[in-house]
Parts: sequence; structure tokens; C-alpha cells
Amino acid sequence: MHWLYQPFVYEQDIFIAGVRVGDVDLTGLGKDQALKALRERFEPCLDQPLVIVDNGFRFYCLPREWGFTFDYETMLTEAFALGHEGNILRQWAERRRIKQNPVVCRAKVITDQVLLGELIRLLEMQVNVEPVKSNITVNKEGQVQHTHSRMGRQLNTSRFLEVLSKDIISAEGKEVTLPVDQVKPALVDEEVAGWELTRIISAYTTEFDESNPDRTNNLKVAVARLHGALLPPKQQFSFNRWVGPRSLQHGYREAPVVLENELVPGVGGGICQVSTTLYNAWLLAGFRVDKRHNHSIPVTYVEMGLDAAVVYGAQDLIFTNPLKTPILISGVIEGDTLTIALLGKAVQKYRYTLVPKIVERIPPQLVRVEDPSLEYGQEVIDKEGQEGFKVELWRKVFLDGEEVRREQLGLSVYKPKPCLIRVGLREREIIVDSEE
Repeated sequence: MHWLYQPFVYEQDIFIAGVRVGDVDLTGLGKDQALKALRERFEPCLDQPLVIVDNGFRFYCLPREWGFTFDYETMLTEAFALGHEGNILRQWAERRRIKQNPVVCRAKVITDQVLLGELIRLLEMQVNVEPVKSNITVNKEGQVQHTHSRMGRQLNTSRFLEVLSKDIISAEGKEVTLPVDQVKPALVDEEVAGWELTRIISAYTTEFDESNPDRTNNLKVAVARLHGALLPPKQQFSFNRWVGPRSLQHGYREAPVVLENELVPGVGGGICQVSTTLYNAWLLAGFRVDKRHNHSIPVTYVEMGLDAAVVYGAQDLIFTNPLKTPILISGVIEGDTLTIALLGKAVQKYRYTLVPKIVERIPPQLVRVEDPSLEYGQEVIDKEGQEGFKVELWRKVFLDGEEVRREQLGLSVYKPKPCLIRVGLREREIIVDSEE
């Protein structure tokens, strides 16, 4: 046999020189010998206790009890492949390189996924802290309350597994410091100060009937979703997109809604009062609205022309932040009042008031329905009609207490309700006296 090929024949079943797994040298060993060497080195590691620590929290863990073990098959396969793959020239070159520059393969720790999940959940319960964003509220008296932000903490699971694997293998101290990431809340105090989000731009308050618990619930659910909305500069806001679908799954209940000029039961009834209150606050800031709809009939909580009807997937309230800094929306329910305020860095040079103006009254249509139970010619009003209206909305602009201009903001049309009259068809009985 040629001297060049002899090493490749004799070394086909052994690990080449310069190959290690962790700190175990496998040079010249067969696979069974290598497996025995790896087991002798790593198996005791699984029974050495680890102490997992974080801010005074200490957890004692035996790796084997939590399902950790070593993937000996993969370790042997990867290590043995070195210098044994490819043609003879490639193997020769790789063996020469590894002999001069030894290769250390990583010891692979694997675990039972169910036990690992339990361990992670246990540690997260001790470590994780939800971040708290800055919370700014404005009550109906115009008082601003600021609850300060707090950073959160979250276990970095991938880094923890890396550190844990190394410490299981290590012959050094067995104390593992949990890798924890700081979690920034959605709004921090520094942003509140920089954007002046404790400064009121405008506010508007409406009242509602607390005696209707389902409608009150819907108001609270919608306000909770709206409160804290932060609108970046030049960004468009959609009420429907922010508040979300009105469904039982989202916490809404059935309450009266306006449908085809009538109040009928519907899931989410009452939410239009939230959109209406927001609409008025936005107009009182001097801003423009991109899209708004009025109800088909007047509502009780604002004058005609001041309402903003919303229907998920159909009618929406949409506007755009015109400022160079963010605007924060505050929503607060106190007793039977709902207050929505806008906060931010706007310079309030002007003061605004809203003035609805009825420009046309639309008489109700008279609808006559034949009724055979009534005598001929007899008429009975079954349902009173209600006139409709066309209402313009104007915004007065004041500077230093004096009106400087007026702006027409839109036209609302409220449909009349027809007057339903039942008309008799039955002929009267004619009684003729008989002659004796």
C-alpha cells in the first residue's frame, strides 16, 4: 500500500488528532471509547446543584431532575465528521489544518421541553415585572393627575439557556445569575415632560344615565380602550381602529342603538357617546376632522350637530394630528359624566366655542294605513311623527376675549319620523224602523 494512503486506511474508524468536545480530547479514540470518555466527563455535571439567583431570589436546581442531559450522538457525529468527509486530498488538508490548529466542538445540552417550560414559568413568576406607562387623566373640573411610569423586567430566555448550558458543563462555581432585560413602557415620564403631555389643549364633558348598567358598561369598556391613546405628529386617528370591534367577546353588552331612525337593542350601544365627546374635544382644540357622521335622529347627550355616530366597519370618526408633537387622549368616567381631554404642546392662542344652527325643519310624512277594524272615515294616530332637521355647525374663534372669525364645520341632516295614521274601512250599520 502506498505510504500516502496508509493514514486514511488506518484512521478511518478513529477521531483525528486535534479534535476535542469541550475539554475532552478525542484524538485517536474509537467511537465507543469517545462515548465513554464524554460520559465520564459530563454525566456527573447533571447531578451537581446549580443556584439560580436574581435580586435576592435564590433557586436550587439539579439539572437531571429538570430534564437536562447531553446529546452524545450529535456531539460524536459532528466531531467524527472532521477529517473524514470529502475526497482524500480534502481529508488530508483538513487533518493537517486541525492538527496544527485544534478544533473544539461544543458540548450540547438538551432538555425535556415540558420540564423546561415549567422551569421558565417558575422563574418568570419571580423575575418578570410588567412595565407601567405614564398615566395622565383629566377630570371634569379640569384637574390633571399624573401617575409616573416604571420600567419593567423580563427574563431573557434564550440567554438564560445559553448561560445555563455553560454553567452545567463548567467545573467552576455553580451559581447562575439570571439574564434580565429592562422593558420600557409605552410612555415614560421623560416623554411626558418633553412633549408637555400634562398640558390641557381642550376638554369636553357629557352626561349619561347610570341607571342603565349595560350602556354604562359599554361606555367604560370603550373609554378604557381609548384612554392613553398617543397620536404622533401628522398621523391619522381612527376611532374604530383604536377602540376595536363591538362584540360580547370584547366585553360589550346589548344596549339601545340607533338603527333606521329607531332605538333598537344592539351590542355596544352607547359607544357613540364616547366618539361624540371626543369629536367635541377635538373641535374645541381648533383642529379639523377628516371624517364624521351624524346620527339619523337627534341624541339626548348633545345638541344636534354636535354628535358623531360610529358603526364598526361602516361609520368612523377620523382625524389627523396637525401638531409637530404628539397628542395624548385622556378619557375619564366619574359618576354619570364622561370627560375626554386632549393634552400636548399646542399653543392656545385662540379660544373656541361651537354653535349649532338649525337651517331647515323637515315636516314628517303622513302615512295612512287601512284598518278594517275601524269604522269608515274614522282616523286614529297610531304613531306620532317627528320632524327632521338640517343643522349647520359653526365654530367661533376668540382672541383676547373678542370674536375674530367664524368657521362652518359641517352640515348634519336628521331624518323626520313619519306619522302613522290608521284609517277605517268598516261601513256603519244602518238600522231601519219597521212599520206596524
